[in-house]
Amino acid sequence: MFSTLHANFTRFTSRHLSVSKIIHKCFVEVKEEGTEAAAATVVVLAEITSIFPVVMFHCNKPFIFLLMDNQYQNLLFMGAFQDPRT
Repeated sequence: MFSTLHANFTRFTSRHLSVSKIIHKCFVEVKEEGTEAAAATVVVLAEITSIFPVVMFHCNKPFIFLLMDNQYQNLLFMGAFQDPRT
C-alpha cells in the first residue's frame, strides 16, 4: 500500500495510486460525569507519476556512492554500501 512500485488499488480506481501518509489522532477524557472520546483518521493518497522510468538497481557487492549538485559541482552526501545481505 505504501510502495510506489507494488501498491495496487485497481479495485477502486484505474489511477496508479499509493498511500503516502496515514494520520490517526484520538482524544479520551475520563471524568466523574462520564467519558468523552473522539477519533479521526486521514489517509493521504498520492498519484504515482514520473517523468523518468523506474529503474531497479540490484546491489550484490560493496560500493561507495556520492550525491552531487550538478549546477555548482558540490558534494552533498557521500556514503558506503557495505553488506548486500542487510
